[in-house]
Amino acid sequence: MNTSLDADRQAVVEEVRRFVDREVIPVAHDLEKNDTYPFELIDKLRAIGIFGATVPEAYGGSGFDLLTYVQIIEQLSRGWMSLAGIVNTHILVAYMIATYGTENQRQRYLPVMAEGDKRGGICISEANAGSDVQAITMAAVRDGDNYLLNGSKLWVTNGVHGSIFAVLARTNTALHPPYRGMSVFLVEKGTPGLDVSRTFEKLGYKGVETAELVFTDVRVPAALSKNLVIKVLRLPNSYLLMYEFLPLICLEAPKVKDLSIS
Repeated sequence: MNTSLDADRQAVVEEVRRFVDREVIPVAHDLEKNDTYPFELIDKLRAIGIFGATVPEAYGGSGFDLLTYVQIIEQLSRGWMSLAGIVNTHILVAYMIATYGTENQRQRYLPVMAEGDKRGGICISEANAGSDVQAITMAAVRDGDNYLLNGSKLWVTNGVHGSIFAVLARTNTALHPPYRGMSVFLVEKGTPGLDVSRTFEKLGYKGVETAELVFTDVRVPAALSKNLVIKVLRLPNSYLLMYEFLPLICLEAPKVKDLSIS
């Protein structure tokens, strides 16, 4: 057992525990009741480096291992689940870029994500496609050196205040099973044609926005070094939960590792 690592991990978790007791719990009830976005708490989380928890140190993050991160999220959830949702969705996108992105993408996105200046969101679900991800209809059509994205995504956490979105779309509708014709794009807030059409009222999990994002001829570069990140190679049994998504993807490149189950 690495006692030094364990001590460092516990010190980090203890700092987050104190933060939750001091800053989160006293205000969580009112924020949840009034469905208020926690701007002040977000700034404080940025100050203590939570948004870069798992981002490699080379890109400005803390490089924490998964066990440390899980305990951090556990503490945030103890104080207020919505706060953990804001962080966790962001971390998933950062993990995707760090693990499967190009070096250009890592250098472009990870430092600002580690600082929390730009936060991530995941765009997978649609009106007729929730856990059955292969049923999505959002299309990405090649147009010269770009892809044009058209469609809408529902239930996007960080959809209003996020800045970097991982968007699943169909690049080839002729392939079967459908997942072989799907890719994920990075689309930044402010890209022409990307709009937040509405947010959803919820019985719980308030304070964090859950939004519909509409893509109308959203133009993203086709070059892998720019926006096209990955090509999906496996969806087990046509069923995929959002938090199972990241480990099942790999780069779209001349030599990809096919993860399909034989």
